[in-house]
Amino acid sequence: MTALDEYLSRGRQYALDAEAAVGDTPYDEVVDDGRLRAGWVPIAGAMRRLSGPYLSRLAGDVARLIEDDGATYNRIQTHTDASGSVVSEAVTEPWRLDPVPLVVQPGEWELLEAGLAQRARLLDAVVRDIYGAQTLLADGSIPPPIVMGHGGYVRYAHGIEVPGAHQLVMSATDLGRAPGGQWTVMSDRTQAPSGAAYAMENRRVMSRLFPEIYRDVQIARLLPFFNALRTGIEATAPPRTDSPRVVVLSPGAQSETAFDQAYLASLLGYPLVEGSDLTMRDGRVWLRSMGELDPVDVIIRRVDATWTDPLFLRGSSRLGVPGLVDAARRGTVSILNGLGSGVLENPALLGLLPSLSRRLLDEDLLLPSVSTYWCGNDAERSHVLANLDSLVLRPIDRERGPTVYGGDLSSAERDEWRARIEAAPYDYTGQELLALSQLPTTRDDVLEPRPVLLRGFVASSGEGYAVLPGGLARVPDVPASAGGSMLGMFVGDPPPHISKDTWVLLGDDIDPAATGWLHDGPSAPPSDPFLAMTPRMLSDLFWIGRYSARAEDLVRLVLSVREITGDLHSSPRGGAGDALRTMRQAMTQVSMTYPGFLSEDVSPLREIHSLMVDAQRTGTVAQSIARLGGALQEVRDQFSTDVWMVMAEIERALAQLRRTPQDLGSQLVHTAEVVHRGMLGMSGIFYDNMIHDPGWHLLEAGRAIERANSLIALLRSTLGVRTTPYADSQVIDAVLKATESIVTYRRRYRGRAHIDGVLQLLMLDENNPRSIAFALHKLAIDIPTFDPEPGGPIQQALEGASSILRGVDVVQLASPDDDGVRTELEELLSQLYDAIGEISQQIYRRHLRPPADQQPIFEGTARVESPR
Repeated sequence: MTALDEYLSRGRQYALDAEAAVGDTPYDEVVDDGRLRAGWVPIAGAMRRLSGPYLSRLAGDVARLIEDDGATYNRIQTHTDASGSVVSEAVTEPWRLDPVPLVVQPGEWELLEAGLAQRARLLDAVVRDIYGAQTLLADGSIPPPIVMGHGGYVRYAHGIEVPGAHQLVMSATDLGRAPGGQWTVMSDRTQAPSGAAYAMENRRVMSRLFPEIYRDVQIARLLPFFNALRTGIEATAPPRTDSPRVVVLSPGAQSETAFDQAYLASLLGYPLVEGSDLTMRDGRVWLRSMGELDPVDVIIRRVDATWTDPLFLRGSSRLGVPGLVDAARRGTVSILNGLGSGVLENPALLGLLPSLSRRLLDEDLLLPSVSTYWCGNDAERSHVLANLDSLVLRPIDRERGPTVYGGDLSSAERDEWRARIEAAPYDYTGQELLALSQLPTTRDDVLEPRPVLLRGFVASSGEGYAVLPGGLARVPDVPASAGGSMLGMFVGDPPPHISKDTWVLLGDDIDPAATGWLHDGPSAPPSDPFLAMTPRMLSDLFWIGRYSARAEDLVRLVLSVREITGDLHSSPRGGAGDALRTMRQAMTQVSMTYPGFLSEDVSPLREIHSLMVDAQRTGTVAQSIARLGGALQEVRDQFSTDVWMVMAEIERALAQLRRTPQDLGSQLVHTAEVVHRGMLGMSGIFYDNMIHDPGWHLLEAGRAIERANSLIALLRSTLGVRTTPYADSQVIDAVLKATESIVTYRRRYRGRAHIDGVLQLLMLDENNPRSIAFALHKLAIDIPTFDPEPGGPIQQALEGASSILRGVDVVQLASPDDDGVRTELEELLSQLYDAIGEISQQIYRRHLRPPADQQPIFEGTARVESPR
């Protein structure tokens, strides 16, 4: 019996269990009286293959694909540090996806789509009135405290109007299905709606898991929604803007939904920026770009409104742009969604929407909301206080505390809530607890029911609204029960959850490919390639180049040393120990992981193991990979998913080695080979998949600088002192292998080891991509693309480094003094190291230095206290 058949056979028992837990019989998304629902019939054949063992493997395949795409969620955790201060930190977790989808039938979707579009039109009309004529407040249709007392209300936004048909350009709505099958709205998300790009990621993964279903079943495509959203966004540009410059404003890579923000920016084709990338000049917003300023016409904000402007709003914010409110008021920039749109998230509005719909749209509301009682109304407050033990007690915004289920409270806690509500009734609501529909979800090798919540997405498409066909479904990561997980899904602040793809089945008369993104007529002018070249982005690209080269060079050196270790250990010839000691100490000196092999009592295998996997130790392979991953996260929108596939393979290999501290060496070599292959692949992706714009050249400059530095350190630590002929020959062999130059050397010098030949190949040969001369030659090509100033500080520094190599006599450099020390070589390499460091410093000063922190001169406020 397959997992699906077992779920069908137990459907009645699941329903009884759920009824006992929540007091009502939840709607089952798959089973209707022991039979498959109509929407599941087309996909049941494929799903019936989900037997126990296959189900477990499938879950593993999902996790691997998610990891390969680099899809993550940052869970914000707080703790108290040693000084007693509360510290928040982001803990990055893999995004979670269950392989069993939520399926919506064509007729049902038509009703849901119409309801979501209508709701967006209604909310748009409400927010337009709140920040415009305010007739709804004046006549009491919306009690003023509901607006004025909400944390999402921004009084400075009054009178600011976004051009175009809509003030609300994108919204999200959380829905649950009631026991009778009716989709019911739980809450609206209008501040900075998240999740649409996560839904697209889910679809990417599921289409690779079930290609035959996508071939045989008509499932609505998601990409047209993002194309419609792009049209709607550009329709809001200020007047007389032919080709609007649009950016996505993010709180940063440590924010909870950083992946969603970056992927959305990539899907829309807009650069992802942070507040420090923008500045105000002459009443408008500009993007810092390669030492210049580019105008910005539209900002898609993923930063809550009160954090967007430390001048007018929250003075402590470092996420926004001082003066942004003024630019919006002048009409020089459009901010989406508009500042203050978060006021629509107030749950107290839910009970007012039916009457508002009839008044503003002359339409009955198609999608009902969960029954909600605002305690600012005397009668509704009485109802809440009389039913504290059966309602969800929900503040009107998150600033006023957590949401709780009254049934989970003790008698003393209920008394405390009663006093709280009576003291500030305007701040609280009570909501009925809805028994959400259930959907089978994998747990080990079985399917079990979990309550499911669907987030739908709506976007302005210019004149109308487009609805994402499907959405982001979520189930809790715990079995269904009263309170607990059910409540967590209800309030929109869930416990650890698992997402699901949502499949909207199309009717036979609809072609899923008919809504593609090919447009007739000429294309719009391409965006200026300098648009995304902010100091922060350029710094990340530069360090991506450096960390990738650092990891590659070090792991190549580790492999080289491991290769010669066995030969030298078993060699009876004198000097073998000297050669091995020299190469091991070279690993420490190149990586700067002191004391390392310079210590007398170091365990070689344990030290190399640490050198590979200890991410907390500066200079290790693991630390370079971690820093590389961090820099890539900061500019995720600049790279294809190929990069994350490579990173995932590398990180899996390092994690496996980390779990085997007693490894005798075979796992270490395997891991080093995986990392080496991965870094070679990464280099190829950089070269073949990225546009060779100034940002790419800066990345390449970072690689060249790091490669030169690593090579200088390697030559100083291995060839600076003469030992025995045998030891010198073994060291030369290892150095040439570590620099991928052994084949060239053997061909050129017929296999005979000569120090001067090695120096010629690794220092002066511009045709050897591993040489110092080649790195400088590469810098001479890359630097003018991002710093075209002839004779500027960067090019002067480059000329200074290049001049050191001119006229060098390698025979002289290879000659040791009476103490066996190659003094001239040491001095030359020291000069080169300083000169290349000066190039890096000048690049930083000219292009990578972040803008100075702006200090607030007063604390603004985004909130007006409501009358009591």
